[in-house]
Amino acid sequence: MEKIWKELYQAAKAVQNPRELSERIYAGGVAAAIESVGGIEHKVTDKRK
Repeated sequence: MEKIWKELYQAAKAVQNPRELSERIYAGGVAAAIESVGGIEHKVTDKRK
């Protein structure tokens, strides 16, 4: 795997927050990172726990 893909993967994994809300509902299992001119960016939109 190329270095950039490893870095993007690690950045996304760092903000991932999987949790079980109920017996059938899970949240926070998806995260994303993007590469921009300024470097790797990641965003968390759901900060509820």
